[in-house]
Amino acid sequence: MLLLVVVGVWGTAIYRYVAHFFSNDTLTSIPVGDASRAISLHEKDTFALADIQRDPFLGKTYPARGAATAGLRPSKSSNSPFTKKPRVTPVAPDIRYFGYIGTNETTTFLLELNGELQKIRKNEVKNGVKVLSFSKDSITIRYDGSSYRYAKNK
Repeated sequence: MLLLVVVGVWGTAIYRYVAHFFSNDTLTSIPVGDASRAISLHEKDTFALADIQRDPFLGKTYPARGAATAGLRPSKSSNSPFTKKPRVTPVAPDIRYFGYIGTNETTTFLLELNGELQKIRKNEVKNGVKVLSFSKDSITIRYDGSSYRYAKNK
């Protein structure tokens, strides 16, 4: 019974698809309207937003914007004993990555550190540079607590 239903559905779908190619019906265009008629534009309605004086849900009142508010703490004087030290961003050394030799366990990387060609293994530290991870065309190192990614030089 199920087989007859499936064959009937597929037969109907195929018949409708194939019958479309053998029909002599032609498409007729339906006139849409007068194209020379100008389109009327409606001007948008504008409105102004007012400042909110009271929160309708919490019932709190807020001072008007721009008004001086009482209860603000005075600004800190520049004579305080605690001064912020300027944050110094570490500058990465001049590094060029030339590739690697070996397998994952015994990988040696060829790097040029500040003009000198160095061979460094993964997790080994030389001149403050530690190799964290690598791929076929890039390497990730750590220098002075920051991570840097370098592409392979060609």
